[in-house]
Amino acid sequence: VADTIGVGNAPLGVAFDGTHIWTVNGSDDTVSKIVAATGVVAATIGVGNSPQGVAYDGTHIWTTNVGDDTVSKIDAATGAVAATIGVGDRPYGVAYDGTHIWTANFSDDTVSKIAVG
Repeated sequence: VADTIGVGNAPLGVAFDGTHIWTVNGSDDTVSKIVAATGVVAATIGVGNSPQGVAYDGTHIWTTNVGDDTVSKIDAATGAVAATIGVGDRPYGVAYDGTHIWTANFSDDTVSKIAVG
């Protein structure tokens, strides 16, 4: 039987940072940080409008915010939003390639490439 953990409204993507599970909550513009070993929600962090995708780069959590065409960069250790970066129209997917964050921008048929460092 699976454990079920309550988070924000309309959870979508998930990412793992080695200790925590991160999930975006698309309907309440937040990200939940869950302690993987215990299932305790350690933090709920406000991000951009309608977050969809989530990725981890080894230091930061990145979320695509489809409602305002941005990406949020979150310090995984502190939960502070370190930056909000404009990208293409309606970013959904996000990936980390070891050097850059990539977003798939649905409405303008583009991808955006963001330097991590």
